[in-house]
Amino acid sequence: SNIEAKNIFVLTFMESAARNFRERIKAKYPDLAELPNISTIHGLALRIIKENNNYSYLGLDYDFEIVDDIKRASILNEVLILNNISFDKSELYDRAISAYKNELSLYDNYKTQNKLFLNVYNEYQKKLKEQNLIDYDDLLLYSLKLLKENKDILNYYQDLAHVIIEDEAQDSSYVQQSLIKLLGAKHNNIIRCGDINQAITSTFTNSDPKGFKDFMTQSLNVVMDRCQRCATGVLDCANNTVEYSKLNHIEAFSDLVMKPVEDKNIVDKNAVEFEIFDVEKDEKKFIIKKIKEILKEDKNATIAILLRSNFAIENYVNLMKEHSIKTYRNSDSLINNSLYRVVVLILEFIKDPYDLKIVCDIAKELYELGYYTIQSFNYAQNLKGPLFLASDFDEPLYWDLTYFLFKNHSSIYDLVYEIGEFYFSRSSQKANIPLIAAMAQKISQSAKTFENTVLKLREIQHKLNFSNIKFYSLEDNTQKASYTQVMTLHKSKGDEFDYVFIPELTQENLCLSKNELRLKENTKFIQKVKYIPKSDDELKKEIIEENLRLIYVGITRAKKKLYLSCAQKYKYFSKMRETKPTQLFEGLEEIWLKNQK
Repeated sequence: SNIEAKNIFVLTFMESAARNFRERIKAKYPDLAELPNISTIHGLALRIIKENNNYSYLGLDYDFEIVDDIKRASILNEVLILNNISFDKSELYDRAISAYKNELSLYDNYKTQNKLFLNVYNEYQKKLKEQNLIDYDDLLLYSLKLLKENKDILNYYQDLAHVIIEDEAQDSSYVQQSLIKLLGAKHNNIIRCGDINQAITSTFTNSDPKGFKDFMTQSLNVVMDRCQRCATGVLDCANNTVEYSKLNHIEAFSDLVMKPVEDKNIVDKNAVEFEIFDVEKDEKKFIIKKIKEILKEDKNATIAILLRSNFAIENYVNLMKEHSIKTYRNSDSLINNSLYRVVVLILEFIKDPYDLKIVCDIAKELYELGYYTIQSFNYAQNLKGPLFLASDFDEPLYWDLTYFLFKNHSSIYDLVYEIGEFYFSRSSQKANIPLIAAMAQKISQSAKTFENTVLKLREIQHKLNFSNIKFYSLEDNTQKASYTQVMTLHKSKGDEFDYVFIPELTQENLCLSKNELRLKENTKFIQKVKYIPKSDDELKKEIIEENLRLIYVGITRAKKKLYLSCAQKYKYFSKMRETKPTQLFEGLEEIWLKNQK
């Protein structure tokens, strides 16, 4: 339509998606002189605040920075100490602060009546200001404030934004939607692309699927109801999930019925298997057996095990290793990164060189990564005393670890960098070395001692990745094809695999009954900072709806075959407990059998 590239704004949820758009547009239009404005919505918000010295309207200094999650956690923990609140509440308050800021954008002059939380919030904001920092929520709130309160700034960006295109619109928060609506008000040319049936973040983020639903009712709709990825039986299963929702009066989905694309989908009405086992061990045996059969037929098959929580990932990764199945943890936890794991292990060895278990863990990790032979692994297993007191001059593990042991006078940045270079200089992980070295340096500044730095690095490795650290993951799809990927259902969104296993489909993991659903204290706490708190009944309704959408996302990841399973007994904290299949499991089977007739 002869609209200039500079007047087109493409907004994404993740930086990786923005990068993907840039690369695809460049590939399709190699002669394009200028790309559209492609960024995350936070990236656009930062541009609005920084451009033309707009930050001065907000009382910010010119060199303000966005707080990273390491520093944010440190500030928050400091505030919690001042208010006599335990560290284990840190994540809860972190989420509550984000939710409260969203409320401030909704309701003018709102102030929560929760005095303890308000003290924490005010002290947290004060410390950010003292250190010339803002957080990611502030980015959106401040940019919205600038546009609302300064007509000249609003006119400038409205004149620029002839077309706004938003990706993953079902995950937009109220603040994001307000910002987009305001920017697009002059030319009234907003395109929002999303799938309500895949809105799976509203129970733990500020996303507002209802806002996208309202947009659909008020706008011209282009319905995309074709999917060429899944075998026909998998599509049927996804549509049956929508049907189950309607039959049980659960408002989880739109009325969209997904259809195959002519001559594209694998035609297999039996592409889904339902399995109920007596005990957890039998379920795992079944999965192992099936994966080995798949890989025997096709060594390049892509396989995924999708789980309800990050906690379950480690169990399945260890299970795969026991059976010599190559595995890739696909999660946002730092433990997922092999370079990070090696660095932390070697730093722990330097901290305590007498601990033989750490030496064994290092040898095992580096043997599995291909850096040492089985002889080095056996050497570590057979050590009778501290490694540095041995004199095994032919053993590379001895030389390498004693070398790093006597480098402990180096700065933490240099030490981590050297460990990374030593083991990963020829792998794609090389790009991550400065990121992890910088992370260690930043932690050491607040931890003060080497020992505390190592403890903190160990402590954070199972937490979700930091918003400002974007690690390069497994190199390419050909390498991924030889691995069984283990991830959460949430993480699988946007991905696809030839074979998908979704185990542990119990009522506890995927509850669809208000009477049986137990609300976590964390969920209730968030409501205490809201202007209009939701009742327990409303919260349960939202969780059940999202649980259904979550399994829908998992189902639609499968291209050739899908295995849905659960056991009637699982081991929890060394004790066997009886469980029940999720209500959906039984409901899908009933609908499936009915439709087969």
